[in-house]
Order: sequence, then structure tokens, then C-alpha cells
Amino acid sequence: MSARRRHRWRDANPRPERFPGLGEEPGRQRSTGGSGKPEHRFDGGSFGMGIILGVLALWVVYLVIFFAAGAPYARIGGFAFVPVGIYAAAAVVLTARARSVSLGGGMLLGLGIWLLIGGGACIAGLSRTGGGLL
Repeated sequence: MSARRRHRWRDANPRPERFPGLGEEPGRQRSTGGSGKPEHRFDGGSFGMGIILGVLALWVVYLVIFFAAGAPYARIGGFAFVPVGIYAAAAVVLTARARSVSLGGGMLLGLGIWLLIGGGACIAGLSRTGGGLL
């Protein structure tokens, strides 16, 4: 079969999609809105909003706990892991839901940023007091 004939055959017989409808909700047709491109659906939150919400919420919660326990020499113990556990579980649930993937992903990234910044602040506090917080 010549190259020209092969191209004509390929144009006349396009390759079918390997996995048609993958990632779509069952029973829903793709809407193009007349432009030829699938329309963007609001997914319940933005990635940036999740990051900002995560960092600010965790900072506020832990500052309130820290000062309520008698800062700077507070001994919070295992209670310190409860709020971050609840927050991480909520972020994972939001990430697993199709409508809020961006918000949940941003919240998980916000948790990582909070841990990085909070760890630096903790080390700075420990070095300032000579390790007296432990």
C-alpha cells in the first residue's frame, strides 16, 4: 500500500476514542455551548482559596489554643493533633469529591505550607528561649 493510499484510508477511517466518556458523569452528554469546546463547570472552589483558607484557619486555631493554654510555656500534649487531623480529613474528603477537587487540593497544599511556616516559627521560638518550651 502506497503512502498516499494509506493516508486516504486513515482520513476515511479515523481511529475511535480509546476510552470514550472517561471521567464524565454517567448519562450526561458533553455540552459544547456552540463553540466546539466543552464548557467550564464551576467545581465548588478554587485552588488559591483553599490555600489561603487552610493557612489562615490553621494559624488562627493553633494561636488560640497556644495562648489559651498559657503561652509561652504551654504544654498542650496530644490535643494538638486533633484540629489538624480534622482539617486533613476534611481536605481529603473535599479532594475526593468531584465538585470540590480544587478547593480540597488547595487546602492540602495549605496544610503543607502551614507546616513549613509553623515549623520555622517553632524552631525560632525554641532557639529564642533556649529550649525552655520543652
